[in-house]
Amino acid sequence: MLLRLGLVLFVIAGGFSPAHATDVASCGQEIAAGDTADLTADLDCSGPFGVELGRGATLAMHGHTITMEQPTAVSAVNCANGCRVVGPGALVHPRADVSVDDAVDGVRVLAGRLVASDLDVSGFNEGINATLAAGATLTDVDAHGCSSIGISGRRLKLADVTANDNGTVALENFHGAGISGETIKGHDVTALNNVDTGIAGATVILADATVAGGYLGVSGISRVKLIDSSATGALVYDVRSVHLPKLVNTTCDHSGTSQPPFIHWGVCALD
Repeated sequence: MLLRLGLVLFVIAGGFSPAHATDVASCGQEIAAGDTADLTADLDCSGPFGVELGRGATLAMHGHTITMEQPTAVSAVNCANGCRVVGPGALVHPRADVSVDDAVDGVRVLAGRLVASDLDVSGFNEGINATLAAGATLTDVDAHGCSSIGISGRRLKLADVTANDNGTVALENFHGAGISGETIKGHDVTALNNVDTGIAGATVILADATVAGGYLGVSGISRVKLIDSSATGALVYDVRSVHLPKLVNTTCDHSGTSQPPFIHWGVCALD
């Protein structure tokens, strides 16, 4: 009993400190695992990283912007193994001619899980690159004007997410997507005028989604389910899938299969 009481008093007195906050006012700072980083100023960085987050660390943007000037930089925010990026804030790559080979990302996650909210990400090769992570949960995120993909990840959970005007056309080849992943689920998702595909995944299940323009609208390898949504104006198919897509109170112009024999599914207005 005395040992237990002593332990309690030790904790109250500060013997075990909770994760502390680190002020970030310069480029390239490394944040220890589990810590919180408070961005205190706008950063103009030449690379390779704006901020490096250790396992489970959090970056609080506090309305600031991280701009990556160097074309050979790696990412504005680099997460070694899962992290949180909390806005409001912006990640910017200003080069209009950024190449798909430059591989400069807004947020790059190498493992674990990403949680991000209230972010505006623009001009990178990939706005948010979580393809090596276990998954990503994104809320109120806008990824636009990226040369390759706005948002990519294995398992994406999305709420109030926008991915517009991503991708490039090179030598008459369409490249890039608004959102790309293995499993894409969520609501209130917008993907407009992305060069190749608006939303591409193995499984796509979305409610209140708006997809328009591009070569393809919504493309699902395994399963597509859209509820209270619209997919219109794509060059080829607004909804493309291997299996019959399930559309609930959803409007679209053209649908079709992604494998031979190429046929229309008969679920869109102009099929």
